[in-house]
Amino acid sequence: MSSTADNRLDRLTADFAAEAPASPVAPPVVPIRHPRAATLTLGWNNTLQLMSALLDPVVLVLSVWAVAVFTEGRLTPPYLILSLVVFSLTVPGTSRLKLTGWYLARSIAFDWGIVAALLLFFGYASGYLFVFDRDALLIWLLLAPLAQFAASVALRRFAPTILELQGEPRRVVIVG
Repeated sequence: MSSTADNRLDRLTADFAAEAPASPVAPPVVPIRHPRAATLTLGWNNTLQLMSALLDPVVLVLSVWAVAVFTEGRLTPPYLILSLVVFSLTVPGTSRLKLTGWYLARSIAFDWGIVAALLLFFGYASGYLFVFDRDALLIWLLLAPLAQFAASVALRRFAPTILELQGEPRRVVIVG
């Protein structure tokens, strides 16, 4: 929640408390503060944020497809289902624009370790792990974090150009 929205909430709560009749039984009105999750909004002025949020899921899906085509010769239905599950698990991705070097590698390795562990566990528990070629899974488990690292470095490199193409933010004054 932005600071202006926080200020408005505080003012509304204070106005409500001032208008409420004093009661010896009821406790005074205290503003309830609750953190809100940052939401991803679609718009012309947040292209870089949208690209950052979709980078990891798209890279992971493309790496599944590349490994499937490399090992099987074509994209088979189990790999399509795996790519849907991977996309669902990882969207929206983590913005890593401010991370560099070892911090970036560690963040990707940690996040990928959790996703890979979940996929392997549920794949083994459901029996679907054995539908996939063993070599394909090993290649993908090693290729995916490397592809994420390369894509994150590339996005960081081209971020100034993307912001320049996005243009200046528009400012609007609402009176009334």
